[in-house]
Amino acid sequence: MTTDTQSTTGPSAAFAAARFAVGGFVGCLGLAATVGLGGVLALAAPPLAFFAGAFWAAGELRLGLRGRFGFGAAVTMGTFGSFLALVSTQAMTGRENVVVALTVPFLVANTLAAFLGLQFLRDRTKAFWYGVLGFAIGAALSGGIAAAAMETHQLNFYTSLPLIPIPGVLGGAATAWALNLPTSPTRASPMT
Repeated sequence: MTTDTQSTTGPSAAFAAARFAVGGFVGCLGLAATVGLGGVLALAAPPLAFFAGAFWAAGELRLGLRGRFGFGAAVTMGTFGSFLALVSTQAMTGRENVVVALTVPFLVANTLAAFLGLQFLRDRTKAFWYGVLGFAIGAALSGGIAAAAMETHQLNFYTSLPLIPIPGVLGGAATAWALNLPTSPTRASPMT
C-alpha cells in the first residue's frame, strides 16, 4: 500500500538565512581585513570572500553547483554596488536627501544583481521572483538603516559593514521559502 501524503521538505528558510548571515560575515571579515592594505589584495579579497560565503550558504538551498555560483555572483555584485553607495557618502555635503542617496543605489544594485545572478532559477519562476524580491526588500531595509545612521552621525565604515549582507540574507531566505511552496497541480489533458 502506498500513500500519496509523503512529505518532501525543502530547504529551511531560517537555516538559509543563518547560513547567508554567516557567509556575509565571512565577506565582511575579508573586506575589513584588507581595506586598509590597498593594492591588489584589497581589490580581490573582498569579492572573493563574499562569493565564497554566498557559495557556501547556497548549499542550504540544494540547487546544485549552478545555484551556488548564481547566488555567489548575485551577492558579490550586490555587495559591490552597496559598498560603492556607502563610499559615496564621503563626498556628501549634507544637503542631500540621504534616504534617496543610499536607499535607491542599494535597491538598484541588489535587485539588478539578483536578477542577473539568479537566472539559474528561471525554470523555477516562483523561486526566482521571490529571491529577487528578497534581495530588493533587504536592499531597501539596509539602505534605510544606513540613511538613519547617517542622519544621526553614526555611519562609518565599520558600522556600515553589517548592513551589506542583509539583501543576500533575505534573498536566500525568500528563495528557500519559495522552494517549499506547494506547486499547483497540473490539469489532466482532455486528450487522455
